[in-house]
Amino acid sequence: MKWLIDLPLKFIILNGMVDIRKLPLFSELTKREIDEVLPLFGRKLLSEGEALFLEGDSGDRFYIVEKGSISICIEIEGVGVEELALFENGDFFGEMSLIDDAPRSASAIARKKSTLLYLDKKDFLYLIERSPSIANKILKAMVLEFCQRLRESNDRLKDYYLMSKAFTSVDVDEC
Repeated sequence: MKWLIDLPLKFIILNGMVDIRKLPLFSELTKREIDEVLPLFGRKLLSEGEALFLEGDSGDRFYIVEKGSISICIEIEGVGVEELALFENGDFFGEMSLIDDAPRSASAIARKKSTLLYLDKKDFLYLIERSPSIANKILKAMVLEFCQRLRESNDRLKDYYLMSKAFTSVDVDEC
């Protein structure tokens, strides 16, 4: 697959070649900027069911799903494992580890055989120092996605609250 190395603007996603400029994370970058950023990324292969990281682990990498699917989940005492999100081809996750030094807030498990691209925090900090305009474009895309995820989480929290309120307001004597 040596020929893939000769296509710096593209990478394999599932059944074909996808132009990474179409991914929201890179959509604002020029060809030259993408060519500058891509060498900073590494590649990680995961088997089905393999943990990428666990809740509480230290984090220093951000990931893009090149191929496959990654489940983000947490362990809830008395309930079990709850899936918070499912990331598939082209999605990114783990961006909080580029910003803070807090432990991972959830676990990431491969739902099926997956290939990920990753960016280490040290390489991201290097990018900020060396090419702040590129880093700002990537950060803007991350923030926009983060805002969307926060809105979706707020909606889910509201739904859970309303369901909880409905269950707690049931009159036991009426049953």
